[in-house]
This record gives sequence, structure tokens and C-alpha cells, in this order.
Amino acid sequence: MTREEIRDVVRENIRRRRAELGLSQIEAAARANIAQPSWARFESGAASPRLEVLADIAVALQTQPDALLSPQVFSAISG
Repeated sequence: MTREEIRDVVRENIRRRRAELGLSQIEAAARANIAQPSWARFESGAASPRLEVLADIAVALQTQPDALLSPQVFSAISG
């Protein structure tokens, strides 16, 4: 995968997992101890989280970091 493809996979997995858990961006960001605007940038693909932040995001989303890097792990959620 290219860097852009990895970024897109991570972006989409963060968004889908957060939605599966029924969390707002504010709630998820608070669980990961990051600012909501940073969370929004990760979900939009405008920025990519550092490895340490990805680990914090995984904990906040009750999953493993490698799941956030894997294509098609989380169910597609429309909207």
C-alpha cells in the first residue's frame, strides 16, 4: 500500500470504529487525551497520527493499533 492508501485506511477505520461505539468526536478525543480538532484532522485525512497517538486512539476505541491499519476490519457505516 502507498502512504496515501494507508492514511485513508487509518482515517476510515478511526471514523467507523468511533461510530460503532456511538461516540462523538469530542468523546473519543477525550478518551484518547487529544484535542478534538486533532481528532477531526485524523478522520478527515488532513493529518496522520504519530505511532504513539495511534496507540492512544486504539485504546480509546477499544481495539488494537494494528486493527486501525488493516483494510476492511470495521463494518461499513453509512452517513
